[in-house]
Amino acid sequence: MSLSSTTHDVHLIVFWTCGFIAVLVFAATIYFTFTHRNLQEKAGANFHKNHTTELVWTAIPFIILVLMAIPATKTLLDSEKERGSEIRLIVTGNNCNWSYDYLDYDISILSNAGRGTPEITIEGVKPDLAGNDKPIVLPVQTKIHLIFISIDRPYPWSVEGIDITQEILPGVTTSRRVEIMVPGVYRGLPVTVCGPESGFMPITLIATTKHEYNEWINRQEAPRPMKDQGTRR
Repeated sequence: MSLSSTTHDVHLIVFWTCGFIAVLVFAATIYFTFTHRNLQEKAGANFHKNHTTELVWTAIPFIILVLMAIPATKTLLDSEKERGSEIRLIVTGNNCNWSYDYLDYDISILSNAGRGTPEITIEGVKPDLAGNDKPIVLPVQTKIHLIFISIDRPYPWSVEGIDITQEILPGVTTSRRVEIMVPGVYRGLPVTVCGPESGFMPITLIATTKHEYNEWINRQEAPRPMKDQGTRR
């Protein structure tokens, strides 16, 4: 199971646990309010100095917090691990676009909003107006280390389908680890508006097989210039 799926599962577990506790507490409060209240013909129940009750309602929340903290802490530690990542990608928020640097290759991409170009179409994926001229291409079932940098102001980098939402702050370098399991086209838009152009900064991510990814790398990677060794005299 990928880290994003694990994070999503932990989120749902905590959410439904909190929801169940809220319903239970409100139901108990309403029940005891009408059942054990003071009336003219009947005195209300006295729960003071009941050590058993005090211990139970103190221990139960503590146990629940520990049970929720175990998977949450494990997932948080896994998300911070860089060791074992096969691909490192720097995501930089600029004034009105995104730039991506593949640290393991000599590849830098400046991604703008707009209609894609035919050369980046992979396996019948047609560019459209909701995408980018140069989307990100990443392989599936591969550990990817994302490094986030901002040039001038906060940027929200969010992609649906892989459960990533990262707030990028200027002067602060943050990182996330992700593993995409299913090939396809994933899209994202800024979840918050941080400037006049931030609403026009879509994100397009194409997840392919490792073979297709290697072919794309070979097409994109620029040939490195030969070093001039000079001539000795």
